[in-house]
Amino acid sequence: MKKIIYLLVTLFFFGSCNSNKENKTIAVATYVDHVVLNKIRDSFIKELHDLGYTKEKGWTIIVKSANGQSNEANMVADELLNMKPKVIVSISTPSTKPVFDKNHGQIPHVYSFVSFPEKIGITKDAKNTTGLSDGVDFKANFEFIKKLIPNLKKLGMVYSDEPNAIVSKNEMLKLCEENEVEFIGQAISKEEEVKQACQAIADSKVDAIIVGADGVVVNQINAMIEVANANKIPLFAMDEGSVENGAFAALSVNYAKFGRETALLTDKVIKQGTTTGIEQKKYYGKDIVINLNTAKTIDIQVPKEILDKAYRIIK
Repeated sequence: MKKIIYLLVTLFFFGSCNSNKENKTIAVATYVDHVVLNKIRDSFIKELHDLGYTKEKGWTIIVKSANGQSNEANMVADELLNMKPKVIVSISTPSTKPVFDKNHGQIPHVYSFVSFPEKIGITKDAKNTTGLSDGVDFKANFEFIKKLIPNLKKLGMVYSDEPNAIVSKNEMLKLCEENEVEFIGQAISKEEEVKQACQAIADSKVDAIIVGADGVVVNQINAMIEVANANKIPLFAMDEGSVENGAFAALSVNYAKFGRETALLTDKVIKQGTTTGIEQKKYYGKDIVINLNTAKTIDIQVPKEILDKAYRIIK
């Protein structure tokens, strides 16, 4: 009898030790295979490794993608939260919303690449949640377009029903009205409609097209580029990845640096064990990115003063 009691106590002891063992897992939710998201993800992981979050030190970094599907984003959130990781990191608005909604502040949550967190319910005092926003200065973007297209009379935009997209559309519409520029908008409900909507805008003889902070449209940026360049219309983006793919120009955040900053914030949260007192931060896209190959294709001469200020020139 004594042996049986001893065995039970021993099993309980070791079972308790095992259940209390520190979970050294960093769970990462991302939305789709895209140049910007990939750059943030890769620089984020590299910086974490540099900070010591390696296999050799017992850490596991698990990355799950929703493959561009909102229903999969919900499943990814469930799967990662069920792991009870040390911290969960979400990259992009579509990946952040389900994590935030399902987490209820239980696990420290760091978001990244969310332009308008308040639009998905993440307020400044959100429980156990902090992160980095890639803020958009819409006025600066409008003025940037005017510098490159001085005779701007018509500005086109394809936009989805994403919260970020609606904000982008409303802000650009307001700026167009204030500057006596006609706004030509095409609303879409799914990615498959992007190319046709862009062609409808091109047929309206716009002087330029701008892509807002709109994940649905950005996922179809190649279709936008194809239509815009074929019609010799300058396509302006808000991220360097789109310009890298062939859009004409952008005022962009440096996304490699953005990923590193996300890792530094994650490190701070892990060491503290909570996000309490760690402020959410916003980085505004101010860096000029120009694609000179596209400029040649659409017959636009880029002023030297713009090139001299450019963070990145693609040629």
